[in-house]
Amino acid sequence: MNSGYGFGGNEVKEESSWRYPLGIFMATLILCAIFLYYYVGPSVEEIRGDLP
Repeated sequence: MNSGYGFGGNEVKEESSWRYPLGIFMATLILCAIFLYYYVGPSVEEIRGDLP
């Protein structure tokens, strides 16, 4: 009996429910990777070889 139309005769469009949580998770993962590389990664002196 469900014809795909909602209240008022407008067609109801269904969206995937995992899109937004996955996007938030990926953005958080990328920001955490940048943050960790900035604080734990090699410094400019280490890359140039100035430090023993």
